Amino acid sequence: VFFFFFFFSSSILLLFIKIALFMDIDFESVEHYLYFGILIIIVVLFKLFVGKKKSKNDSGDNKNSSFSTEKDEQLKKDFSKFKYKYLTIYYIVMGADWLQGPYFYNLYHSYGYEKHEIAVFFLTGFMSSMIFGTFVGTIADKYGRKRFSILCGFIYGFACFIKIYNIKYILITSHIFSGVGTSLLHSVYEAWMMREHQKKNFTNEQMENISMNAVYGNGIVAIFSGFLATYLVNMFGPIGPFYGAGILLCLSNISILFLWEENYGNSKIDVSSTFSNAFDTLKKDVKIFYLGIIQAIFEGTMYIFVFLWSPSLSEAYSIDVEIPFGVIFSCFMVSIMIGSTLFNYFRSNNYSLYKISFILLSLSVLSFCVPIFFIHNPYILLICFFLFEICCGLYFSTFMSIRGRLVPENIRASISNFFRVPLNLFVLTVLLTISSLSSTTIFIICTSVSVLNVLLLHQLTKK
Repeated sequence: VFFFFFFFSSSILLLFIKIALFMDIDFESVEHYLYFGILIIIVVLFKLFVGKKKSKNDSGDNKNSSFSTEKDEQLKKDFSKFKYKYLTIYYIVMGADWLQGPYFYNLYHSYGYEKHEIAVFFLTGFMSSMIFGTFVGTIADKYGRKRFSILCGFIYGFACFIKIYNIKYILITSHIFSGVGTSLLHSVYEAWMMREHQKKNFTNEQMENISMNAVYGNGIVAIFSGFLATYLVNMFGPIGPFYGAGILLCLSNISILFLWEENYGNSKIDVSSTFSNAFDTLKKDVKIFYLGIIQAIFEGTMYIFVFLWSPSLSEAYSIDVEIPFGVIFSCFMVSIMIGSTLFNYFRSNNYSLYKISFILLSLSVLSFCVPIFFIHNPYILLICFFLFEICCGLYFSTFMSIRGRLVPENIRASISNFFRVPLNLFVLTVLLTISSLSSTTIFIICTSVSVLNVLLLHQLTKK
């Protein structure tokens, strides 16, 4: 096995070197292809190691039990069917989301807009998500998560297709719709899944299995979306990825229509009551309140990181170096996959969700703190950025599981969108002042709020 992986890893590294040399890429770019190859090897080895350990544990459990009942076997089959029914649609929707990301700036730049005008488009989207996000989840709890998942696909798809028009107010409108779509994307799909999971009496361990696979698969989807986006740009220009995203969202709607059953938070309660119940729950249940703040801070630093990493690397590298941002982005996605696999490893070794949370939040402090002192060293920056993305992979799996245990079912989508209000406020505040802040200052801000997150987690575990 050792020699197999030695030759396998060597072959992967040589392959990336040959690709880089064939494409006439300079030495610094070759290095990034090597990073990508090494991260791929790490995630494959982790996946195999964790899978082997898990199979040993399963075989041990089987020896201690007499036999699996027919009911248990049927429950496993039902869970597998449910998991793939949810994850297939989740991957399609996330693929549509990933297709757009790298080409917003490129599209608007091709339309002739300046940086400050493009910033207005982004800020419009965040403001829309902050405003509409406070109540769209509440309405979804009342009128049905399946129905609003389809609405999400329609709204988000419409926002993609109207970007074909180079008219400023239409582009602003598209970002208003995107903000609503984003709020629904990050609330109703998960709320639907957790409600169905509860109805079918699946276990918490099975919930963690879904969350781990969602994050791991999302990394693979993001990598392939990058390649597909490049192909669509070559075929149709900068608008191509948005066409592709719109088509994927239409496909997801058709799939939801035929594969998902409708479920509700509480279909008999009025919308204002659902809204007030969610707000009262946040006031009364300190654990949920702390959970929301921790999520808002971590995801806020994640969004800021999206704006921060490329200019930070540009400043750190010499002016003559052409930085392969696409390859680095792929490295980030593989790092997220490593984080997801680490979650599986920790859980198989009986780490509690809160212990995993402490590890990932502490590592996120480190990933923001170190660049403060090495802001001009691109190699240390890259290592810290990879570390933060590993934290993101751990975060998505861990906090989906925590939400499944803490947040009440009947107001789940409402609570999820309440969580996004402080998130969007935090991101908006930083983005509005980002032009006057240095990269070092932004890293200091992210370090400070990440330390606050560790302290909040400590308070959460005490309650």
